[in-house]
Amino acid sequence: MDKIWPFPTPESKRIEVYYALAGGATGMGYWWSNPGYPSNGLGAQATAASRALWKEMGLLGNEIKTARQLLVTSTPVNLPMTASTNVWVRSLASGTDTIILLVVNDNYFNDFTGCHYTNVNNATVTATLPAWMQSPTAFEISAGGLNDVSTQPNGSQLQVNLGTLKLTRMIILTTDPQ
Repeated sequence: MDKIWPFPTPESKRIEVYYALAGGATGMGYWWSNPGYPSNGLGAQATAASRALWKEMGLLGNEIKTARQLLVTSTPVNLPMTASTNVWVRSLASGTDTIILLVVNDNYFNDFTGCHYTNVNNATVTATLPAWMQSPTAFEISAGGLNDVSTQPNGSQLQVNLGTLKLTRMIILTTDPQ
């Protein structure tokens, strides 16, 4: 009897990709795409779960592609930050004018029925900015494009207002007008 291996949920894959980016990954590859025994792969589009995961991988790929120039020149940095309860955040420095904040809703768990999470309302991240990063512009990169992000400066600190955090956010802080 042919069995299709269970696919990760789109939500758990999204969280996994953001953790990898925060660790310094500069891109993403997904090997499980060819149909065949025993997994039937994502390429077969065999189940609703495989189609949902395939779509999510495309959305994640769009986010990474949009941030590509920043990601390939980035490195993890230990920027002093505080975040709302259940918000996990890591920073990457890209060149001398940009910081990438990778934010994950840490209020989740996975079990055999899927990935379960609770949105974090009024989520914020406050970062202590290095001397070379004063008065940055902030925006978000998402699969849907670029969006402005509300910030509040306070001396050398910058509070980034995330609103409701569903799963992940990629926030760019930059002094580069381009």
